[in-house]
Order: sequence, then C-alpha cells, then structure tokens
Amino acid sequence: MTKLECQIGMMSPKLDRYGSIPNLTEFIQKHFEVASRGDVSLACTEPKMIRHPLSQDSSVTALELHNALAYLTGNPIEGPISRIGILLAESYEPFRPALGVMFDRGFATDDDLNSVDLFTKVPREGCAVFLGAISELRSDEESYAEEVLFTTVHELGHVFNLHHDEDSINFMARSQVEKPYGPAAFISARIKKTGFRNVQQILMFALAEVPLWTRALTAT
Repeated sequence: MTKLECQIGMMSPKLDRYGSIPNLTEFIQKHFEVASRGDVSLACTEPKMIRHPLSQDSSVTALELHNALAYLTGNPIEGPISRIGILLAESYEPFRPALGVMFDRGFATDDDLNSVDLFTKVPREGCAVFLGAISELRSDEESYAEEVLFTTVHELGHVFNLHHDEDSINFMARSQVEKPYGPAAFISARIKKTGFRNVQQILMFALAEVPLWTRALTAT
C-alpha cells in the first residue's frame, strides 16, 4: 500500500459562508482506498487557512495556486514527495465557471504560463476546488456539499493521472449542470471501470526521483 499525506488548505477566510462540507477528510480517505482497491492510503488533514498575501479573497490565478501548494505541502523541488495538497478557493481567474482544476501539470498551458522548476519539476502534487463557483451552480446546501465532495475526489483523480471517463456514472465523469451525481458516482462496481490500474506505477512521481506524467490531460 502506498501512503501519502493529503494536506487541505483554504485560500480565503470567507469560504465558510458557502456552507459546511461534512466529513470531507473521511470521504476522501474512504473513496480513494476503495477506488485504488486498497493500494492507496491518504491521511488527510482538516482544512487550514493558508497565510498568503495574494490569496485572501475572490478569484485566484495559477501562480497563486502554485505558491499556495508549495507552502501547503513543503515538498522538495525535485522529490521524492510524501504529501499532496487540495486547495479550496473562491474561483479560478482564467476560467471562473470552473468547479476545480488539477493545475500542477508539469508544463505551461494557456491558463498557466508558469514554467520554472519550482512548479514543474515534480508535477501532480495537488489540485484546487472552487467553492464560489460550486455555490453558484448548486444553490441549496445539500447539493452544494455533494458537488464539493464529488469535485474534490474528481480532481484528486487527475492528480493520480486518471482521465475523464464519460461512459458511465463515476467520479471521473465531468460534472453535470442539472444536479450532482450523488452516491452513484462512488459505487464500487462503477469505480472498477475507472479505477486505478497499477497504482504503484502511477505513484512513481511520489516515490522516485523521476516523476511519471507521460499522459497529458485537461483537468477541468
């Protein structure tokens, strides 16, 4: 079994106004262990505030996300690493409707021009979930909480190099506009289709000096 710490950081002191997210850490830990068939164990921390002068409120840029992730995890530039991070923010400046993004791709993109070694040497160390954007899509408390849980697990799936899967209801499908998928996205029978194939190889980025990120993907 591969064990990683999963740090959760809040990039704005006002995110609580959107509502509570019950059992976030337990939910992540449970469903990643199930999805990986017992090969991945995430020890998640309770969300904590990130003290960062650029990230106090409103939308965030890719540079702010990179800086916050480096602060949150404290990982070395070249690896190996033992921690991944989840950033909770208001919205994403390059594309404000985005519910989440796996921004730590390891290469520059149109929405993220940052290509210095600090941000690219070891990719896939974390992701971001945008609570303000989710709140605009899901107005009631129950559907908001369901969407936050789904989006968090979805973006973490991208951290572990999983692609979108639109062939069934599963946690790697794109969010639908009408309503959250709910528990159906996490039924183990469904997860087996999308689930982690040879997780030990997928997690080489966390365990070796040379990261594994051979499959580029769009994490939205």
